[in-house]
Amino acid sequence: MQTLLPPAEWATWLTHKAALTEKLRQETGDARLELIQQVMTKRNWWDRFFLGISEESVIHRDVMIFSGNQCCWFARSVIPESTFEQNNSFFNRLQKESLGQIVFNSPNVERVSLSHYSIDNNFQEYYWIKEELIRNASKLWVRYSRFIINGHFPFYLIEILLPDLSRIKK
Repeated sequence: MQTLLPPAEWATWLTHKAALTEKLRQETGDARLELIQQVMTKRNWWDRFFLGISEESVIHRDVMIFSGNQCCWFARSVIPESTFEQNNSFFNRLQKESLGQIVFNSPNVERVSLSHYSIDNNFQEYYWIKEELIRNASKLWVRYSRFIINGHFPFYLIEILLPDLSRIKK
C-alpha cells in the first residue's frame, strides 16, 4: 500500500469523516448512485489478504457515483456472508437507500478505521474500474473504511476517486 500524501484537491475528500455522497450533493447540488452489481460471490485474494476476511463467501456491491454527467467515484462494499445474514434487515435497506445514508444515520454502526492510499496499474483495485473512466490517470486515490455493525460484524467500503471528481463545478 502506497501512503504518499495526496494533493490538496483530493485530501478533503479522502479525509472527510461523513458520507462522501452528501459532501458531493452539498458542493454540486447533485449526487446520484448507479448500482453496477450486488452479488454473493466466493471470497477473492484481495478480500482474504487485504481485508483479512476468512469466510468463504462475501457480498460485493459495486456502485458508481455521479454528479451531472461526471463519474466521480467507484465504490465497492464488501460484506462477509455472516455479517449480511445476521443483519439482513439493515442491508436490505440498500435496495432503497445508499450505504452512506444507512451507515451515518444508524447508532448500531461504528466506523473503526478510515484511511487512504494511492493506487496505480500495479494494484488489483485499479482494474475494478472501466478503463475509460480512469482517463489515463497514472495514479488514483482510494478511501478505505472498516465498519462494525452491532458491535461485532465487520463490513468494508472502498471508494476510488476518479479524475472527473476534480473537474466538477463547485
